[in-house]
Amino acid sequence: MTNLCSLTGIACIPIQRWRHFHYLLNFMLGLAVSALFAAAVMVLIPEVSAFVTSYSLEEVPLEFGGQGFGYLRKLAFIPTGLYLFFIIEYLLLIAPRVFKVGAAIVLIHNGYIPTLDIRSASGQEEQAVAKASSCPCCTLANFTEVKPVAWMILLGDSVHNFMDGIAIAAGFTQSPSIGLTLSLCVLLEELPHELGDFAVLISSGFSIKAALCVNFISACSAYLGMIVGLLIGEASGDGSFYVFAAMAGVFLYISLSDMLPELRRSLEKAEKHNKSSLVVFLLEFAGLMVGCFCVVFVMLYSHSFMH
Repeated sequence: MTNLCSLTGIACIPIQRWRHFHYLLNFMLGLAVSALFAAAVMVLIPEVSAFVTSYSLEEVPLEFGGQGFGYLRKLAFIPTGLYLFFIIEYLLLIAPRVFKVGAAIVLIHNGYIPTLDIRSASGQEEQAVAKASSCPCCTLANFTEVKPVAWMILLGDSVHNFMDGIAIAAGFTQSPSIGLTLSLCVLLEELPHELGDFAVLISSGFSIKAALCVNFISACSAYLGMIVGLLIGEASGDGSFYVFAAMAGVFLYISLSDMLPELRRSLEKAEKHNKSSLVVFLLEFAGLMVGCFCVVFVMLYSHSFMH
């Protein structure tokens, strides 16, 4: 289901001219920020803590609130996820310079600036449509015309989707409730992400069909991640909880470092251009509220859905 989000990017073609489209993106971005943050704070970190407290207190020292050093050892993996994603983002940031790529769209290396991405594609939309009607899905001739920065975006998406797959699979090995909640969070996060990615792929030289094709292939790395997550969850009793701790760091980093600043930039941009920043604020705040509500709702009622 989450992989189908890679195909929703084509929706940006007919609706990007809608003058209120940026309002929709503001709401969706708020939705994604809240869902990822709520999943980390309300699902992943509590699961790690619950696993630690399941040990007998007689087997561990009484430091750290009576839960022993195991508590600190598990939670120490949360910064690991943050460090990992920070390193990945840096590598994607310097890749255009290393490979002598123009720096015009370096800032969208992770696809989290959808308003910029979509506008950058508008000038080449007609050319992309012409390409799509005259060629198969993916040809070598078309790929030679693609800017290298597009491949950097696809590489980053593949790594991101792989990690999402690990988290979802590890969640299902513990309980359907956790698995469904993490799937929902990834789904809400992928929607604005894929809208931005699709527009950038088109502006980088892909045809519409080719962009759909390579974007979906990139999303399929989540299946490999799911296999790894299932193996970790089944092979080791506490392996899933190390995954939860690391992914909590990743979710916190993406939501607070990559996506939340974009919400603030949208407010500043609206205020700077004398637009109604109050409308933007209310839409973003509504997205934040709805995202958290969705996570809580799934956690409370997922057991009913399964029966």
